[in-house]
Amino acid sequence: MKKLLAFLGVALMLFAAGCDYDSTRPDTKKNRKMFENMTGIKADKNIRKVYAYADYFPGIDPLFCLAFEATPEAVARIVKMKQLEKKDREKDGGLWDLRFSVLPSEPWWNAAERDKSTLYFRNDEKHEVCYYLWHDPKTNKCQFLIVYL
Repeated sequence: MKKLLAFLGVALMLFAAGCDYDSTRPDTKKNRKMFENMTGIKADKNIRKVYAYADYFPGIDPLFCLAFEATPEAVARIVKMKQLEKKDREKDGGLWDLRFSVLPSEPWWNAAERDKSTLYFRNDEKHEVCYYLWHDPKTNKCQFLIVYL
C-alpha cells in the first residue's frame, strides 16, 4: 500500500510538472515551470539558464534533473524550502558519486561541475525521495537532482 501511495504521489507530481521539458535549450517555459514545481520556488530573475530532464516510467524509480544559474539568495530559498543540509565532502563523500544509470548525458549535467560545488542534501524517508543540490558559489551554477526510491 505504501508503494502504491508513493507511486500515485509521483504520478500526481509528474502531472503537475507538465511532464514536458526541453533538455537541449535553456529557459523554455516548460523548463522554468518544471523548475518551479520541483524546487517549490518561483523561477524569477535570480534564476537563469534553466535546463531540465526527467526519467520516469511506471514501476521504475523516477528522477528529475535541473541545471541552472542562481544567486546565493535563490540557492538559500531552495535549501530552506526543501530543508536541505550542507554536506562535508570528507564525511559524506559518497553523495558526490552518483551511480544512476539514467542520468542525462547532456553537457549541462556535468560531473566536473558537481566536483567543485557545495552539496546540500536531504533523504526524505517518509516520502521515499532524496534531494541533491550542488552549488558552485564562484560561478553560481547549480545542479538539482530529485530521486524517488
